[in-house]
Amino acid sequence: MEHLEKRLNNACYSIRVLSKYLDLKTLKTVYYANFESIVRFGIIFFGHSSDTNRIFLVQKRVLRCILKISSRETCRRKFKSNKILTVAAIYIQEILIFTFKNINNFIGNPRSDYNTRNRNINLLYPVHHLTITEKNVHYSCTKIYIKGYKKSIYLLLMHLEPYHLQEYFEM
Repeated sequence: MEHLEKRLNNACYSIRVLSKYLDLKTLKTVYYANFESIVRFGIIFFGHSSDTNRIFLVQKRVLRCILKISSRETCRRKFKSNKILTVAAIYIQEILIFTFKNINNFIGNPRSDYNTRNRNINLLYPVHHLTITEKNVHYSCTKIYIKGYKKSIYLLLMHLEPYHLQEYFEM
């Protein structure tokens, strides 16, 4: 996680330097290429970690550089108005896409492998006794996929602007 944070801080520095010379549209393009692409890579494995809050703090710093606002000003509605997903929203979106693409790994029917063409997919949570199991990828994929669908998830996440996963689950 420290390596990821270092790479994101480097991207933040480059965006801060470029913000003196580039307009908002170009800065957002640089953000997507140099910051969000790094965050998205492998986020389904580390996105449930408590260390993602450090990544989110770097993301807020980058947003402040892009928008040229002070460090004391809140970013709460700035993500939404600029159509930038928060780290928590990126995690949720990537989990949903991964689950959608690999839905057969999450479907459970212990009695038969026969395809009944049933539209109601029966997703099963992994059997567990420890809360640490709830932090693994398979459990997170199932839980988040049950809560939302791929079709309109981007708009939902943009509207919700979650700072933490709990905000998504409480909606």
